Amino acid sequence: MSLRTLNRKLNALIGLTAGDLIRQYRLQKSLALLKAGHNVSEAAYMVGFETPAYFSQCFKDQYGVSPKDYLGKSLKE
Repeated sequence: MSLRTLNRKLNALIGLTAGDLIRQYRLQKSLALLKAGHNVSEAAYMVGFETPAYFSQCFKDQYGVSPKDYLGKSLKE
């Protein structure tokens, strides 16, 4: 199956492209790593992002808060 066909089918079913779906999955896994006590850089590299800066940008786009702020909130709770 071509990438274009895969993206069309995924978009029709769940409204995401393959790349967006993979990014969303990685960000969900990073939440568990952050809750387990890993710092932002470790979590970023562990889930497959090349740079912590890009990870932070994607995290903020997805969850509306930076990973550093998320860590601060989860530690207070």
